[in-house]
Amino acid sequence: MLSIQQGSHRLKRRHEELLFEVTTPIGVRVGVTRERWQLIVTTKHPVMAGREADVKAALETPDEVRESRSDRQVFLFYKAERVKRWVCAVAKETDTGGVSDHGVPDGRNQGGHSNMAEVKVFYDREGHTLTVWFTDMSREYVCEETGDEVVLMKDATGRVIGFEKLNFSIPDSEPFRVASETVPA
Repeated sequence: MLSIQQGSHRLKRRHEELLFEVTTPIGVRVGVTRERWQLIVTTKHPVMAGREADVKAALETPDEVRESRSDRQVFLFYKAERVKRWVCAVAKETDTGGVSDHGVPDGRNQGGHSNMAEVKVFYDREGHTLTVWFTDMSREYVCEETGDEVVLMKDATGRVIGFEKLNFSIPDSEPFRVASETVPA
């Protein structure tokens, strides 16, 4: 997610280096720090590395803007790249700023297959997202929004290799725990 700002002073006050800040057509400022962008391109959506300009374009001149169904502070900014292919920047209004991005990847394919022996789970307390990868995240080719604030990450063959749940949060006082269970097939 990207933070929606009323002004850049909030991010500067947090002593974080701003990567970019733009004004959206709905009249709000959206900013993302370098630290936050690094988290996105290394942990959440590596395929978005180097696509900062695409995310900025989606925010500044979107083809469509949607409000989240479950959180009125969350907006989805869509920019078409080609037929049936969009960049989607998800932004949430915050008091503290510094929340970051979500985007549809560019279509590169890293190939390879996994036996799904390793599952990666990332809870972004600040961005209110839960990201789960079933295989190597560098295989991400495209994302598909399900309509239930769940984004499916798929490889070039269309196979789901992960998902991201938007507006997922756990009270700060509670730890994030993941349990796993295997069953014979």
